[in-house]
Amino acid sequence: MKYKTLVLFDVDKTLITGIEAHAKAFDEAMKKVFGVKIDYMKITYGGRTEKQSTYFLLKDEGLTKKQIDSKISEYFSSAAKFYEEFAKNENIIVLNGVKQLLELLQKNNILIGLCTGNVQKICEIKMKKAGLMKYFKFGGYAEDGLERHELVNAAIKKAKKFGFTGNKTNVFVVGDTPFDINAGKDAGVKTIGVASGFFSEQQLKEVGADFVLPDLTDSKKFLEIILGKN
Repeated sequence: MKYKTLVLFDVDKTLITGIEAHAKAFDEAMKKVFGVKIDYMKITYGGRTEKQSTYFLLKDEGLTKKQIDSKISEYFSSAAKFYEEFAKNENIIVLNGVKQLLELLQKNNILIGLCTGNVQKICEIKMKKAGLMKYFKFGGYAEDGLERHELVNAAIKKAKKFGFTGNKTNVFVVGDTPFDINAGKDAGVKTIGVASGFFSEQQLKEVGADFVLPDLTDSKKFLEIILGKN
């Protein structure tokens, strides 16, 4: 099947919430792999890539980029294993309107993918637990780059293998943070801000989102945006 339009969704606080074990998993992996005990929750990492968060947390510990890069794959793998264990007791909640929207987009022949700063394995665990993984076959993940716009470009490249034939004017990035909006702008695609996280509609408008919604419950309006009828 061929698709002319591509929509890339952020995950945490855009599609789901209740992901408290995420930070705990990285805390444990940090101690195991780098031998460093720091509080992963001391920074606001929503919207950042895991690589950005890792560099930020370890720079004050005296580690060089080369030292971090030499162990970052092991670190991500370790965090995924910890998360898989911790997530067994986690109550992940799918945000209102999400499943209905994903179903509607698929019915209208619109290709959907993920674009998240999460490590791929951790993202897949979250999405499977939430019952959403069946909607997504590809995405841009932490392993695909340092800057978030690199993840957007990686996802677009992967989308072509799944039948995406459009160009960047037919791509939409959907997210709840200014990081998502800026990533989409830097990648040269359209952006939809969703005020379902810590940032208001006004804040998302101020960073230049092309469209802003309070949440994803109005699937008809979302579809109109995608189809250029808004």
